[in-house]
Amino acid sequence: MRKILYPLLFACLAVVLLEKYGEIGPDKRLSKNLNRNNSMPVSTLNLQTLFRRLQAADMNWKPFKVLSSNGTISYRYRPIKGEARLSEARIKDRMDNFSTIFEKEKSEISAIFKLLEEIGVSVYELQMNNDIEGMWVPIERAIYLSTSLGEKGSLNFHEVLAHEAIHVAQSCSTGSINSTPVRLGLPLKSSFSINKSLSHPAYVLNLQEGIYLEQEAYSYSKKIGFAAGLLKQFCK
Repeated sequence: MRKILYPLLFACLAVVLLEKYGEIGPDKRLSKNLNRNNSMPVSTLNLQTLFRRLQAADMNWKPFKVLSSNGTISYRYRPIKGEARLSEARIKDRMDNFSTIFEKEKSEISAIFKLLEEIGVSVYELQMNNDIEGMWVPIERAIYLSTSLGEKGSLNFHEVLAHEAIHVAQSCSTGSINSTPVRLGLPLKSSFSINKSLSHPAYVLNLQEGIYLEQEAYSYSKKIGFAAGLLKQFCK
């Protein structure tokens, strides 16, 4: 789960849901319980609609020309996360080929959705607070993503979805997709971005193993094809 913790997730989620909606067991879907409260609307994420939203959001990264008062032309663009400054030639190339810029991320999003459907995992949108972008709830076989995520573009959406898909694989590795995730034993990576994510207040009470669990998911969520590969390896 991005910016929420294991195993504190299950304790907190259980307490909140039990207080608001009553007992929750394998025969009661979380989405239905949440829908009883209009302040927490849940909807199934439709892939076709999602891609339209992502395409609109991705336009924020398309460079554009600026004509100055003296007739000179310059270019402005929003840098993609982590990239170095672009030369004018590369900016022009991005403008000409912008339709393909997030092609790999979109292809991977489709692949992950297909695999999740095949193993019986549903993906829902949910209004979340405190910068929470996604969560995996094994007992429900459900991934919940923030309703605002589709407006953040393909790059960010892929990273969050892949992160949660890795948690699904962590559950599958126990022998049961409904089980609490455990580490897969992959080498843990460290970076400014990962360390910043793990310093979020949501992780403050997490045990060290829970931090490692999240670090494992953060370590590989940006890598195209990795999350899908783990789903195939551990869940199929």
